[in-house]
Amino acid sequence: MYRLVGILGSLALICSACTKPAAPKSVSQAAFLRSIDYQTWTCAQLLNEAELLTDALATATEHQPDANTSERIAHIKRSKEAVRQELAAKSCRT
Repeated sequence: MYRLVGILGSLALICSACTKPAAPKSVSQAAFLRSIDYQTWTCAQLLNEAELLTDALATATEHQPDANTSERIAHIKRSKEAVRQELAAKSCRT
């Protein structure tokens, strides 16, 4: 009986060592929410980014609101504003 309990305990330890812990959402969100420095971008790159951000905002607002969606929308809006400011600073034609 004790031998069976010992074997089962050993198997449980081995199995727990083989499983991967799930990555927390905050890690992936932290990477997503990283700021981008647009100062080195050309006008063409900034205009393209502005279009992409507009599309991303439209897509994000279509989804059911949750904490992750709200964070994404806020990040996209901050990015759009940063691009708009850089376009103005470089006097890019829009």
